[in-house]
Amino acid sequence: MAIELQKPIRLTTLHSLHYFEFTKNYKFEGESHPFRELQYVDKGSFTVFSDGIPHELNAGQAIFHAPNEFHSSVADGRTNPNLLVLSYDCTGVESLDGKILSLTDGERAHLSAILALAKACFPTRLDLERDHNLTPSPDADPRKQEEILLRLELLLLLLTLPRPVQTPSLAVNRTTVELVKRYLERAAASPFDADAIERKFHLGYGYLNRLFKARYDVTIKEAFLDGKIRLAKDALRSGNWTVKQIAERLGYASSAFFCRQFREKTGMTPLEYKKSVM
Repeated sequence: MAIELQKPIRLTTLHSLHYFEFTKNYKFEGESHPFRELQYVDKGSFTVFSDGIPHELNAGQAIFHAPNEFHSSVADGRTNPNLLVLSYDCTGVESLDGKILSLTDGERAHLSAILALAKACFPTRLDLERDHNLTPSPDADPRKQEEILLRLELLLLLLTLPRPVQTPSLAVNRTTVELVKRYLERAAASPFDADAIERKFHLGYGYLNRLFKARYDVTIKEAFLDGKIRLAKDALRSGNWTVKQIAERLGYASSAFFCRQFREKTGMTPLEYKKSVM
């Protein structure tokens, strides 16, 4: 006998999607609008005001604004925060309004995929605050646009469910990959060395790489290179370093190789990036 499946959560419209790399002194005066908004801190820390009430968010946390809720924000003055912001119309998610949640690995993976899909679909820059144009490029695959909506709707559904309980074995693996991630951050100024990682953690690189990719959706080497680029961006945003000094500080053999790798990762040269954020 066939049954009609219920659909308690329904996403109808995506109004905007932005990914910002702010300076440590950034301040947003605030806004309100008749649709919901999700703000996710991808790096650093950020203070968000909801109807005047301050909330300090750290990396990995998200806050959910209800329709017509006035919200503003300010960086902490110490770190350069990165923020993913999505605004949308969705029914059935009223229980999320006003909440602050620490996202799981799987939930963060959905946000990463949404961001990657948006970059592939929409020709406009995603770091322009007042540009909410989500018109897809003429050659954009419509299936990717639908995947953005499906992933966001699924993410919102997952966030309304009870939070998962972690098993001891998963906790051990999670601790291990977190330690690997911290090691990569500390070693960002050195050349990549898989053997050194094996010696440090007394585990095979291939096994560690599988655990790492399962959690962060990137390989260890990709995360290491991404870390170098993040440090380079921080240095460029500070305005205190030349490109040559940054390349030397991060262990690059030459400024030319640093510039080439930076452009491969960001689509801009270091100087172009510096001009875009200053």
